[in-house]
Amino acid sequence: MGRAENAVTAEVRHWLRLHGYSELTDANRAQVAKLVECGTRDVAGIFWRANTGGARYGGDDIETARQKVIDGKRPSKRRHVKFGIGGQPDIQGFTRDGLFFGIETKAKTKQSSKQIEFERIMKACGACYIVARSSDDLERSPINQRRHPERTKR
Repeated sequence: MGRAENAVTAEVRHWLRLHGYSELTDANRAQVAKLVECGTRDVAGIFWRANTGGARYGGDDIETARQKVIDGKRPSKRRHVKFGIGGQPDIQGFTRDGLFFGIETKAKTKQSSKQIEFERIMKACGACYIVARSSDDLERSPINQRRHPERTKR
């Protein structure tokens, strides 16, 4: 994800918080659960950032591994770990009335074939999938219309 997409993701997360959605993290899980379970109407829903990709861990630190390569020695083995499901949206969540949604944030790029396939699967299962290039795309989305039913009666 590039800088431009990070900016769009930050804008979308900000819009969700402003419109009554609570961001779910490991640090605030219990607090969000209490808000949702008590049935307060102040919470429009919950959302979380869904990271995908991979990382290397184990073995020597980066500098030690580089030095071993320079010295002609074989670097230590570092294990590559993948996480997430390829194509899943950047932000996922539920509205208060149970609609599952996924928001794929895009700045200038197009959806990958895996993202298009994931969108198709989500929609076939009755979920809401939004490609957001700015928070304006959320204003017209079902997750906003469910917060303000009167806006859908135009």
